[in-house]
Amino acid sequence: MSLKRMLSQRCTIQRLEETDIDGAPSYNWKNVRRGVRCFVDLSYRRPGKDPGWTPEAGRPADRSGVLFMLPNAGVKPGDRIVVTRGSPEGTFEVMGALDTVPNARKGKTNHIEVGIEEVAQSVVGEQTV
Repeated sequence: MSLKRMLSQRCTIQRLEETDIDGAPSYNWKNVRRGVRCFVDLSYRRPGKDPGWTPEAGRPADRSGVLFMLPNAGVKPGDRIVVTRGSPEGTFEVMGALDTVPNARKGKTNHIEVGIEEVAQSVVGEQTV
């Protein structure tokens, strides 16, 4: 099965943009790319890279998982992705460094993987930070 067929979901990549309003900085999430192929897996954990559940926290863990994308997607750590087609719906923050997975036959990058964590719905609606 080809990688492009596995990337069945679509997302919008958002990046924090700083503007100057009357001498004071203002921050807004700006759409960088729309309709980007991706696959969000909230049940997969990469051993040694993604944090697990800590029972001492005393609360349920936030929804987190791994984001799979093509190497030319243009996503960076700190960006947000909004899943616009497919499940799970929601807004997720890109956490940590991007991992590139090489293609064994051609020696090029096959895809990228990065950890993601859901952004609280009360924070998603806020435009100015």
